[in-house]
Order: sequence, then structure tokens, then C-alpha cells
Amino acid sequence: MTAGPSLFYPSLQTTVCKQMFVNREQATETKGAQVLDVERGEAIEKELEAFIEKRARKEPNLDAREELWKASVRRYNAAREAERRAAWATYHVGQASRLRRVMTNLVEFHEAKARQLSSENEERESA
Repeated sequence: MTAGPSLFYPSLQTTVCKQMFVNREQATETKGAQVLDVERGEAIEKELEAFIEKRARKEPNLDAREELWKASVRRYNAAREAERRAAWATYHVGQASRLRRVMTNLVEFHEAKARQLSSENEERESA
């Protein structure tokens, strides 16, 4: 058995070892039993290797998974930024409208006051 599987699947290795050595005393009694025990152990080892290889093929590449995650974060951040820009644009349009309304009234007030003062000045000069 290789050292690799024990790093990733320690409970599986323990199970395999238990299966291989359950009847240890019986296997040592005769040569034929020892051969069967070794063959059984090799068969279990092959099954374990096949399981590990199958599992490794199923799991996506960690680098690819990280790249997918980064792309997901970039899409999320771009969407949030677009929402913020839209909110600020709405705010500025509204603010411009409010200022235009207030400033128009203010401009009209100052123009009227200037006309009033000009007419008062003309009346005083003519009197």
C-alpha cells in the first residue's frame, strides 16, 4: 500500500488493515491460508487504489475551482458597483432638479429686487 492514500483517507486505510488482519492467527496456520490472505489483501489494496483514483477524477482541479470563485467574486463586485453607480446617478439627477427649482426661484427673486432698486434709483434721480 502506498503512503499517499493514508494522508487523504486514514479511516479507509484503517478499515482495509482491519480486514486484512482479522484472521491473522488462522492465516499463519497453513501456507495456503497465507497465500489466500495475501491475495485478499492485494485485492483490497487494488479496490482502495481504484476508489482513490475514481475520487480524484471526480473532484475538480483546485486551481480551476479557485479561478471560478475569483470570477464569481468579480461578477458580484461588478454588479454591486453598477448598482452604486445607478444610485448615485439617480441622486445627482434629483439634486440637479431640486437645485434648478430652488435656483430659478432665487434668480427670479434677485432679478425682481434689482429691477425694484433700479426703478427706485430712477425715481429719485428724476425727482
